[in-house]
Amino acid sequence: MGSAVLRRCARLAGLDDVELATRFLSDQQVHAHRERAVLSRWAAVATEAGHDAARSESGAEGGFTVVTDRAGLRPGWVVVAEYSERRHEIRLHDDVLELAGALVERLGWAEWYPAGVLREAAVAHEVGHGRLHGAAARALRERLGVRALRLGRYRRYAHISGTPELFAHGYAHQACGLGRSPLLLTAALAVAAGARTGKDAV
Repeated sequence: MGSAVLRRCARLAGLDDVELATRFLSDQQVHAHRERAVLSRWAAVATEAGHDAARSESGAEGGFTVVTDRAGLRPGWVVVAEYSERRHEIRLHDDVLELAGALVERLGWAEWYPAGVLREAAVAHEVGHGRLHGAAARALRERLGVRALRLGRYRRYAHISGTPELFAHGYAHQACGLGRSPLLLTAALAVAAGARTGKDAV
């Protein structure tokens, strides 16, 4: 990793977790027309919902099968882990976890992401995704409060793109007792992986 890449990653730490989450939502085309204040509220609500879900549970892997490979880094693409609902499986990408560990060391972020916690956080993130079905998904939509339909007393709340990911980051943040949201490290990984694998060097 070159010094320019590390400087870009380090600057991300100057943004608080809600700002990072707001930027995550604003980067999605579907939210291009949204006011920033609305995105910021959604970001905070989804993240806190993840925190609350983690507080009410115990057991990081939650009965999921965990497997590993080294297929998380490709040109323009970086994925730490993936969840398969059908197989009830969490797949960790060791190549990305190793890059994440190197970033934490080079950037001096070990206070936020202590040694040995990255795998645990990656698993917890996917467990968060796994928990967000049925009643839990409805509860998140209701908490966000965007109505898709109202007929008398009946209300149906809309799915908001990107908020399940922020829920999962909040879940992992709380479950693993991290100093900062995993979203910060994910954003830094995107910068570092883009420089390593993309066509345009940073």
